[in-house]
Amino acid sequence: MRNLRKIEKIESPSAKIIKLHKRVAAYCRISMECDKLNNSLANQISYYKDLITNTKGYEFVKVYYDNGISGTDTKNRDAFNEMISDAKSGKIDLILTKSISRFARNTVDLLNTVRMLKSINVEVKFEKENINSLSSDGELMLSILAGFAQSESESISQNERWARRKKFEQGIDQYRPMFAFGYKDGKYIIIEKEAKVVRQVFKLFNQGLTYTEIAEIINKGKIRTRNNKYFNQRSIKDILMNEKYMGDSLFQKKYVANTLTHYTKRNKGELPQYYAVGTHPVIVSKEEYEKAQVRIKYITEHKVECHKQSSWVTGFVKCPVCGRSFTKINNKTLSCIGHSKYKTCGNLARVRINDLEQLFKDDIDKIDHLVLKKTRFDKGLRRGHKVGDNFIFDKYKRGDFEIIWKR
Repeated sequence: MRNLRKIEKIESPSAKIIKLHKRVAAYCRISMECDKLNNSLANQISYYKDLITNTKGYEFVKVYYDNGISGTDTKNRDAFNEMISDAKSGKIDLILTKSISRFARNTVDLLNTVRMLKSINVEVKFEKENINSLSSDGELMLSILAGFAQSESESISQNERWARRKKFEQGIDQYRPMFAFGYKDGKYIIIEKEAKVVRQVFKLFNQGLTYTEIAEIINKGKIRTRNNKYFNQRSIKDILMNEKYMGDSLFQKKYVANTLTHYTKRNKGELPQYYAVGTHPVIVSKEEYEKAQVRIKYITEHKVECHKQSSWVTGFVKCPVCGRSFTKINNKTLSCIGHSKYKTCGNLARVRINDLEQLFKDDIDKIDHLVLKKTRFDKGLRRGHKVGDNFIFDKYKRGDFEIIWKR
């Protein structure tokens, strides 16, 4: 007679618990801001709040929404990222959304996000496609439909770029927020308080001040950039190079190189550009603008000092005492690094950067370096200065330097 085996079933303490009561959130998004779409967003928010509140077994968490944000990238979608963070923190069991394209148009982002939520047992339901992310065929359907959504997004983007270029050909520009200009009834209008700053920037620059010096002067007032930041070398140069301040427009300076990442590149001939005259009210004259462009070109070609980080002057002058280089000690003067850093040289004579710019502006690109002649240094000593004193001559002359030319 066979012995009967006794079999006992052991329940695992980690067995999956099916939740009958779910904490439910919803996600909504519109990609452009306008009254019609804003009404649509408000309706979606109201719909999901009522749906979740009135469904048995659902506990309302929150309706997360992004307004005027593209779905091709999750990086800048604050509400979306807040929702994912709350899900990771265990605050959400189920997320409802209208469709795949509202959740994400980028296939990779969509699948990565859904897989991550699935790993922490958070369910996503797409109403339009009737897909549940936790179902057996959910990921397959998501992969197929998300590919269509991404392709649709790329097609829409191409159509928008085509329409924009057609407008460029007609001299019609899209409105973009710009310092000193507002926008009313489809036209740019001058904001006089900011326009005074623009005129001051051009005036000071054409008088010979550097980007840094102009920024320091502007920042003493209460005017800030459109991003509510202090002016710096970059923002001053951007003003000086913006043709819109003399009333014209250059279209397609930049272009979107990647629809999904929204990576923008400066247009260096890859796409056609269009120049339209008289598209804006004039803040500075054409003469002032063109004069500034001449100086900007000179600064760029000759590497003339134009901001604090400029380093062309470092090593340009050599010390007559120790032979080391003169280096910047502030935005206006140079001194021997042997003293300023190593404290081994007694030469504290200083050289003005502006003097070098004026004396050697026609030859800067041909000169290897300069040596401050010791005769000029000794002349300072004869005037009563002694080694170890700080002193700066009233005005250097070209003959005070030995010129070492490039070979």
